[in-house]
Amino acid sequence: MSPTSGVEPEWLRALLQQQPKVAELLSRSPEEQRQLGYFHTLREICQQPSTWLRTCELMRGRAASLRSTLAGISGLTLTGSGSSEYAGDCVRLALQNELGIGIQAIGGGMLLAHGARVLPPRRPGLMVSLARSGDSPESVGALALMLRTEPEIRQLVLTCNRAGSLAQTYRRDSRVAVITLGEETNDQGLVMTSSFTNLVLAARFLGLLERPETYRTVCEQLSRTASALIYEHLGALAGLAKNR
Repeated sequence: MSPTSGVEPEWLRALLQQQPKVAELLSRSPEEQRQLGYFHTLREICQQPSTWLRTCELMRGRAASLRSTLAGISGLTLTGSGSSEYAGDCVRLALQNELGIGIQAIGGGMLLAHGARVLPPRRPGLMVSLARSGDSPESVGALALMLRTEPEIRQLVLTCNRAGSLAQTYRRDSRVAVITLGEETNDQGLVMTSSFTNLVLAARFLGLLERPETYRTVCEQLSRTASALIYEHLGALAGLAKNR
């Protein structure tokens, strides 16, 4: 939800009722919220449990096409720039254990500088590009390079921005599968919050393609746990942060 849309989602209405501190912060003018640095970020932190459920259903709906994308691959590379690269690193070991193949996380800049020399030699492979905006020159350049030089490496893009270069350039390219997460995950704040966790959760589905109900259970449990933390303890967390 845009902070200026005037439409309060259900999660926000519930939070305002249970957390007076949030109601106090959001009652301030947009200009004051921007000056204090939380105009976007507070909402983007608090909305995460609800966004995870939507990402869960989105990924489950793409299961059939993703099975084809992963069929027979010998290795998988997760790539991104900055925090998106770290999102890949967070999910790497889980995917390796579930898929039983070698998986690495590598920055888009490294791929762009060294090409396929930094990738496992066996083919076919899969490269998963994780991106909030999809406009990072390294990520865009790395994907373009792989398409030119490594036709046996399949390409999957997970991005939060349908208007970004990765989504727009490759959405009709038969060599690239593009999945755009919900618009609300495209963080506008300084740091990645909803975008980071939703990219991790979306990539996590690759290891649970054959267990979609397990994936749904994981997403629901995470959402319930995070909701309880935010709804019940956000005031205490805010107090700790203020006193640091």
